[in-house]
Amino acid sequence: RYTAAMPALEVPSKSNNPHSRRLLTNQADEPAWRLLSERPARLVPPGYQSWEGVIDAALTKMLLALNTEAGGKLAAFTWGMANHAGINHPLGQALLGIGALLDPPDEPQPGDIYQPRVASPGFGASVRFVVAPGRETTGVYHMPTGQSGHPLSPYYNLGHDDWAKGRPTPFLPGETKWRLVFWPLRLSAVSQAPLADATVH
Repeated sequence: RYTAAMPALEVPSKSNNPHSRRLLTNQADEPAWRLLSERPARLVPPGYQSWEGVIDAALTKMLLALNTEAGGKLAAFTWGMANHAGINHPLGQALLGIGALLDPPDEPQPGDIYQPRVASPGFGASVRFVVAPGRETTGVYHMPTGQSGHPLSPYYNLGHDDWAKGRPTPFLPGETKWRLVFWPLRLSAVSQAPLADATVH
């Protein structure tokens, strides 16, 4: 675990700012790997006698998590167990007990917050699409949940499983199935045309 080496990267600052110690970024993996590989004695994290002690403590912590979170089953101790979708409907958060009916499946997700497949609990890509001008027919489009936030809509959560599983779906709309037409309350004497004609795919 790289996190075992992280305290060695947080060098105390000469200033009195309590936030000046934090130096961690999404590029911390390389220096952490060097610390664990070279193990410089002068940078052993506080509270440990040696880098071997740091590594032993990290392994002990991992084994404890394995036993408590996965029942001791190594095959169940996966990245997806910690990195899941965690998407909640706003009404589910406001009204206790209704989330189970409104929330999309809380499925394991690959990727990370620093990866092209960005994903962490409660955070992810609001849309994924790849399309080249003139080649729209080969484009790919993904959107979590669905086109509608209404749980009784046929489009509620439609396409969410493709987003969660990373299955490519077409960028262009498919065959028209529904047509929603808005008419004015009073038709104009000049024009009998509808105010709007919205096609739903």
